[in-house]
Amino acid sequence: MYHCSSCDRSFSETRNTPIAQLKTPISVIVHVLSALTEGVGINTATRLYGVSKNSIYRWKERLSGLQKHSSYSP
Repeated sequence: MYHCSSCDRSFSETRNTPIAQLKTPISVIVHVLSALTEGVGINTATRLYGVSKNSIYRWKERLSGLQKHSSYSP
């Protein structure tokens, strides 16, 4: 969390981003989505990481518009 001294408000670095106001730590979300990408099934991921299927579906929906940034350009 950050504090703006001029307006006396607090804010986070994720404000106005797809990951804003998520309760699950981003590190857990990254592990779960990486596992799914590597072929782990959604039922297995829910057991391994202790999250619900609905949470995973919401994360995928929220992050679906993001593109991975790469320095490679063909």
